[in-house]
Amino acid sequence: MSRGHTKVAGLLHGGLNDLFILAGRTSPCGVFVLELLLRILAVDDDPFILELLQSPMWLGGAYDLTCANSVAAALQIVTTTTQPFEAFLLDIQMPGRDGISLCAELRTMPGYAATPIIMITASQATEFIEKAFRAGASDFVRKPLDGIDLGARLHVAAMLNASLRREHRARIETDTLRRRTALGYDDTVASPADRAPVPFLALQNALLELPAGCHALSLFGVRMAPLVPAPGTGAEGDIVQRLHLAGTALAESCKQSDTRIAYAGRGLFVGTTPGRRREVLPDLVEVAGTALHDLWSAQSHPGEPPVLTAAPISTVGVWTGQSAVRALRHAVATLPEPRSERRVRRRLSA
Repeated sequence: MSRGHTKVAGLLHGGLNDLFILAGRTSPCGVFVLELLLRILAVDDDPFILELLQSPMWLGGAYDLTCANSVAAALQIVTTTTQPFEAFLLDIQMPGRDGISLCAELRTMPGYAATPIIMITASQATEFIEKAFRAGASDFVRKPLDGIDLGARLHVAAMLNASLRREHRARIETDTLRRRTALGYDDTVASPADRAPVPFLALQNALLELPAGCHALSLFGVRMAPLVPAPGTGAEGDIVQRLHLAGTALAESCKQSDTRIAYAGRGLFVGTTPGRRREVLPDLVEVAGTALHDLWSAQSHPGEPPVLTAAPISTVGVWTGQSAVRALRHAVATLPEPRSERRVRRRLSA
């Protein structure tokens, strides 16, 4: 394990330094100070890669980098650190446990459900990328590494963390009861299981990685009725647990093996199915509702499980990766707040 720091980059080509300057300020004494000091854990068994990452003239930007050469070393660092990491760089292929299994384990840890995880790979095989996204990865880069490309992705991660911090502060100032009940449950629902939902960002990245051109693809949404925490339970933890049950039941009820389900917030799951085969949405919600009822009873949750309703996001059946992502984002952005008084039975978008 090793540790490296850098605060200002000055020898990068292509303008990456300007990206970080936007996040900085000048102190009264005229010293430039960067405010986005991103805490990163890099895990790679190649010492050359770790040495390269620690060079301020190569990566640039502002970051606090900790390095580990194995999954075991990384887990020891994560479980003993007093300050959480804000981004991860994980090599996919390493001796023993690989980066994909580490990514999946990180997603189960408190505080890391939405932390940016960038996978590093020298392989051209898409199966590794697919497994990484299913494990919860946010993005990936290929070896040989390009400093400007990786630095830009880390800058986006820094901006995302800053946005998450602002959102967290804003939520604290709002009505806690409303935030934790049906009108505001936006926790990420993801699991390392093969048929479990993936993060919404991971689904978007998978679509953007599709080869250029048009692809047969169906897009749909499944709305879950509002959840109210059971009396005497931790409200937030109780709702997140129920969201996991609903997501698991829905993903495991898909008849098409290549259907991908993601949780987009506010009780909305979105799904994509490649090819001309489609999920029969009435059958999907019926089977998922039955499975959810069984899970609900098995875990002794009070009351009835939430009702699921489904609708296609669009009747269009052919998409580019970018147009599919835009359609998903539009559906999520334009969806009304859930209402407990009635089931939402409307098409999510045109």
